[in-house]
Amino acid sequence: MLVALLLGCTFGFFIPEIISFTSNYINKPPKAIVGDIRGYAQITDGDTIKINGERIRFHGIDAPEIDQPCWVEGRRYQCGVEAKAYLNTIINNQLVTCITENTDRYGRTIARCYNYLNEDIEASMVSAGMAVAYTYYSLDYVIEETQARISNIGIWGGEFENPYDYRSR
Repeated sequence: MLVALLLGCTFGFFIPEIISFTSNYINKPPKAIVGDIRGYAQITDGDTIKINGERIRFHGIDAPEIDQPCWVEGRRYQCGVEAKAYLNTIINNQLVTCITENTDRYGRTIARCYNYLNEDIEASMVSAGMAVAYTYYSLDYVIEETQARISNIGIWGGEFENPYDYRSR
Protein backbone atom coordinates (compact mmCIF):
# COMPACT_ATOMS: atom_id res chain seq x y z
CA MET A 1 0.00 0.00 0.00
CA LEU A 2 2.85 2.36 0.82
CA VAL A 3 4.35 1.66 -2.60
CA ALA A 4 1.04 2.47 -4.30
CA LEU A 5 0.74 5.68 -2.32
CA LEU A 6 4.27 6.75 -3.26
CA LEU A 7 3.71 5.90 -6.91
CA GLY A 8 0.40 7.76 -6.89
CA CYS A 9 1.99 10.82 -5.33
CA THR A 10 4.87 10.70 -7.77
CA PHE A 11 2.70 10.35 -10.85
CA GLY A 12 -0.03 12.59 -9.52
CA PHE A 13 2.28 15.50 -8.83
CA PHE A 14 4.98 15.17 -11.43
CA ILE A 15 3.46 13.69 -14.58
CA PRO A 16 0.90 16.51 -15.07
CA GLU A 17 3.68 19.06 -14.64
CA ILE A 18 5.80 17.31 -17.24
CA ILE A 19 2.87 17.01 -19.64
CA SER A 20 1.90 20.67 -19.28
CA PHE A 21 5.53 21.80 -19.59
CA THR A 22 6.05 19.67 -22.70
CA SER A 23 2.77 20.66 -24.33
CA ASN A 24 3.76 24.31 -24.12
CA TYR A 25 6.72 23.63 -26.43
CA ILE A 26 5.43 20.97 -28.81
CA ASN A 27 4.56 22.08 -32.35
CA LYS A 28 5.66 25.65 -31.81
CA PRO A 29 7.95 26.99 -34.52
CA PRO A 30 11.36 28.17 -33.35
CA LYS A 31 11.75 31.89 -32.80
CA ALA A 32 13.12 33.49 -35.95
CA ILE A 33 16.71 34.70 -35.87
CA VAL A 34 17.09 38.19 -37.28
CA GLY A 35 20.37 38.54 -39.13
CA ASP A 36 21.92 40.81 -41.70
CA ILE A 37 22.83 37.96 -44.07
CA ARG A 38 20.30 35.36 -45.18
CA GLY A 39 20.31 32.91 -48.04
CA TYR A 40 21.33 29.52 -49.31
CA ALA A 41 24.92 28.67 -48.46
CA GLN A 42 27.66 27.21 -50.61
CA ILE A 43 29.94 25.29 -48.28
CA THR A 44 33.64 25.99 -48.74
CA ASP A 45 34.94 23.93 -45.80
CA GLY A 46 34.01 23.15 -42.20
CA ASP A 47 34.10 26.76 -41.02
CA THR A 48 33.51 28.85 -44.14
CA ILE A 49 30.45 29.33 -46.34
CA LYS A 50 29.40 31.70 -49.08
CA ILE A 51 25.95 33.32 -49.21
CA ASN A 52 24.97 35.51 -52.16
CA GLY A 53 28.66 35.78 -53.12
CA GLU A 54 29.76 36.89 -49.64
CA ARG A 55 32.44 34.76 -47.96
CA ILE A 56 31.55 34.06 -44.33
CA ARG A 57 33.92 32.62 -41.73
CA PHE A 58 32.15 31.19 -38.68
CA HIS A 59 32.74 33.10 -35.46
CA GLY A 60 34.62 31.34 -32.66
CA ILE A 61 35.40 27.98 -34.26
CA ASP A 62 38.19 26.44 -36.30
CA ALA A 63 37.56 23.30 -38.37
CA PRO A 64 40.21 21.04 -39.88
CA GLU A 65 41.41 22.09 -43.32
CA ILE A 66 40.05 20.17 -46.33
CA ASP A 67 43.40 18.41 -46.90
CA GLN A 68 44.12 17.88 -43.18
CA PRO A 69 44.61 14.28 -42.05
CA CYS A 70 43.51 12.88 -38.68
CA TRP A 71 43.92 9.40 -37.20
CA VAL A 72 41.60 6.97 -35.42
CA GLU A 73 43.11 3.75 -34.07
CA GLY A 74 46.11 4.27 -36.36
CA ARG A 75 43.93 4.71 -39.46
CA ARG A 76 44.34 7.96 -41.39
CA TYR A 77 41.26 9.79 -42.64
CA GLN A 78 40.49 13.24 -44.07
CA CYS A 79 38.88 15.01 -41.11
CA GLY A 80 38.56 18.27 -43.06
CA VAL A 81 36.46 16.52 -45.69
CA GLU A 82 34.40 14.93 -42.90
CA ALA A 83 33.86 18.33 -41.24
CA LYS A 84 32.65 19.81 -44.52
CA ALA A 85 30.25 16.89 -45.02
CA TYR A 86 28.89 17.27 -41.50
CA LEU A 87 28.32 20.99 -42.08
CA ASN A 88 26.36 20.03 -45.18
CA THR A 89 24.02 17.91 -43.04
CA ILE A 90 23.50 20.76 -40.56
CA ILE A 91 22.64 23.23 -43.33
CA ASN A 92 20.71 20.65 -45.37
CA ASN A 93 20.33 22.89 -48.46
CA GLN A 94 18.07 25.20 -46.46
CA LEU A 95 18.22 28.91 -45.62
CA VAL A 96 21.03 30.08 -43.36
CA THR A 97 20.86 33.29 -41.32
CA CYS A 98 24.03 35.02 -40.15
CA ILE A 99 24.74 37.92 -37.83
CA THR A 100 27.91 39.81 -38.75
CA GLU A 101 30.49 40.20 -35.98
CA ASN A 102 33.53 41.53 -37.83
CA THR A 103 35.71 41.21 -40.94
CA ASP A 104 38.97 39.24 -40.96
CA ARG A 105 42.27 40.17 -42.60
CA TYR A 106 41.29 38.20 -45.73
CA GLY A 107 38.13 40.28 -46.21
CA ARG A 108 35.79 37.52 -45.06
CA THR A 109 32.80 38.37 -42.93
CA ILE A 110 33.06 36.85 -39.44
CA ALA A 111 29.55 35.90 -38.38
CA ARG A 112 27.40 33.80 -36.09
CA CYS A 113 25.22 31.62 -38.27
CA TYR A 114 22.04 29.63 -37.74
CA ASN A 115 20.47 26.89 -39.81
CA TYR A 116 16.83 26.60 -40.89
CA LEU A 117 15.92 25.25 -37.42
CA ASN A 118 17.56 28.31 -35.83
CA GLU A 119 20.29 26.11 -34.38
CA ASP A 120 23.69 27.70 -33.78
CA ILE A 121 25.82 26.17 -36.55
CA GLU A 122 29.09 26.85 -34.77
CA ALA A 123 27.90 25.16 -31.57
CA SER A 124 26.69 22.17 -33.59
CA MET A 125 30.06 21.77 -35.33
CA VAL A 126 32.03 21.94 -32.08
CA SER A 127 29.59 19.68 -30.19
CA ALA A 128 29.96 17.04 -32.89
CA GLY A 129 33.76 17.20 -32.69
CA MET A 130 33.99 18.56 -36.24
CA ALA A 131 35.68 21.81 -35.13
CA VAL A 132 37.50 23.22 -32.13
CA ALA A 133 36.70 26.35 -30.18
CA TYR A 134 38.92 29.08 -31.63
CA THR A 135 39.94 30.40 -28.22
CA TYR A 136 42.35 32.96 -29.61
CA TYR A 137 39.30 34.93 -30.76
CA SER A 138 36.45 33.71 -28.56
CA LEU A 139 35.59 31.53 -25.58
CA ASP A 140 31.99 31.05 -26.77
CA TYR A 141 32.29 27.35 -27.63
CA VAL A 142 34.66 26.07 -24.94
CA ILE A 143 31.88 24.15 -23.15
CA GLU A 144 30.85 22.37 -26.37
CA GLU A 145 34.48 21.50 -27.08
CA THR A 146 35.02 20.16 -23.56
CA GLN A 147 31.93 17.96 -23.84
CA ALA A 148 33.04 16.61 -27.23
CA ARG A 149 36.56 15.98 -25.94
CA ILE A 150 35.35 14.12 -22.83
CA SER A 151 32.99 12.02 -24.97
CA ASN A 152 35.67 11.29 -27.62
CA ILE A 153 33.39 12.60 -30.37
CA GLY A 154 34.62 13.43 -33.87
CA ILE A 155 38.25 14.51 -34.04
CA TRP A 156 38.50 13.98 -30.27
CA GLY A 157 38.02 10.24 -30.84
CA GLY A 158 41.53 9.99 -32.26
CA GLU A 159 44.57 12.11 -32.95
CA PHE A 160 44.68 15.39 -34.83
CA GLU A 161 46.71 18.52 -35.17
CA ASN A 162 45.02 21.75 -34.17
CA PRO A 163 43.80 23.36 -37.44
CA TYR A 164 45.66 26.60 -36.61
CA ASP A 165 48.94 24.68 -36.17
CA TYR A 166 48.29 22.69 -39.36
CA ARG A 167 47.84 25.91 -41.36
CA SER A 168 50.93 27.48 -39.77
CA ARG A 169 53.34 24.84 -41.11
